[in-house]
Amino acid sequence: VEMRVLLILSILLQTALSGLIGIDLGSEFFKVSLIRPGKKLVIVENPQSKRMTNNMISITKNQRVFGDDAYNQYIKNPNSIITYMNNLLGVSSNSTDILSRF
Repeated sequence: VEMRVLLILSILLQTALSGLIGIDLGSEFFKVSLIRPGKKLVIVENPQSKRMTNNMISITKNQRVFGDDAYNQYIKNPNSIITYMNNLLGVSSNSTDILSRF
C-alpha cells in the first residue's frame, strides 16, 4: 500500500510542476483533480479506479492506509480509524483530542 501512495504522490508532484492540483476534501469523500496547460480538467482515479476516495485513515503500529483500504480496516479495528479529517485541519498532532484516539 505504501508503494502505491508513493507512486501517486510522485505522479502528482510531476504534474504539479506543469499544471495545477485541486483537492476537494469533503466530509465523507475526497477527490483530486489536475489541470494542465492546454488540456481538460482530469479527476484522478484512486488505486481502485474510483474518482472518489473515502475520507478515512487507519493508523496501526505496523501500517498507515487511507481510502478504501482504511474503510476495510474499520470492521477489524474501528478505534484505529480517523474520519472527518477536514475537521482536523489546523489542529496540532500533539493535541489531546488526536492523541486520545490512539
